Amino acid sequence: MIAKIGYKRTVTLVCLTGLLCVLAGTSYFLFRPQTVSAQADLQATKSELETKKTEVEKMQNDFALFQQEKDFYGDLMRMGFFGAQDRVIAREKFNVMQKLSKIISAQYEIKPAIILKDQSPPESEYVLMESPIEISLN
Repeated sequence: MIAKIGYKRTVTLVCLTGLLCVLAGTSYFLFRPQTVSAQADLQATKSELETKKTEVEKMQNDFALFQQEKDFYGDLMRMGFFGAQDRVIAREKFNVMQKLSKIISAQYEIKPAIILKDQSPPESEYVLMESPIEISLN
């Protein structure tokens, strides 16, 4: 076969075959790790994107809930729920109410505050308290 093709052509084919093997090996060992790392980066980016989408959805839901509860909070604020809740002020208000209503004898007792544990959300820094008041009119 070498006699039919010739020595020069055989050497050229062997050199080209060797060059092809070198190029294939270089491409496999050089570009394959880059492809694998690019795929890993792509997967990490997709995972991060999905996390961000989940966070955005949660924020949108929280904002919608906030919008719903904002009016309720405003009503509570107008009713004085977040105002001064001191016993002294409460006693003064009872005395003023007694004078304005012209009730001769009224007795009231403000009992110690009780912390309502089931009512307050755990992530809140506040506690909800209740002070029972007993009023008796004579």
